[in-house]
Amino acid sequence: NYYDLVYNREVTKIEKIQELLKKEESLVEYFVGENDIFIFIITKNTHKIVKVAKDFPLKNWIEQLRNGIYNYWSMSNASSDEDLKKYNQLYKDMAFKLYQKLVQPIESEITHKVIIIPDGELHFIPFDALLTADSKEISATKNLPYLIKKYQISYNYSATLYNQLKQKETSNSTNDV
Repeated sequence: NYYDLVYNREVTKIEKIQELLKKEESLVEYFVGENDIFIFIITKNTHKIVKVAKDFPLKNWIEQLRNGIYNYWSMSNASSDEDLKKYNQLYKDMAFKLYQKLVQPIESEITHKVIIIPDGELHFIPFDALLTADSKEISATKNLPYLIKKYQISYNYSATLYNQLKQKETSNSTNDV
């Protein structure tokens, strides 16, 4: 199994992934290039590639998003209200900007259940916590328009690994209790 995971270079075909997906599922795989981000969307009946210009500081935005989250929650008991507001706003700004670049361009193509396969620095983004609307007002964090409120999100490492896991899941299933 280890050998297959590390050295087996056979790539799963789109048609095989489509067979495995349920009607309400979408597989979204990102590839971060030097100048563009390519987003591969596969559903039960369709597949599409969307190119997004990498005309923004992706790595910097991700770092700011993570700093906003980490500093807001780790300092919430020891920081001033101004610091908390600053980190909260930093998170909200970056969460919305990243949503606009990484999810909004493909929203018309995806279904309710989304399997995300990130690439490179996108592994450091909690897609569930991206915000679907700009939120400048101060509100309780539970009331923010999180992406997870619109979609059921899960993650995987690659489409090929997704195929292998689904195959094992099917072969291991029994009706025994």
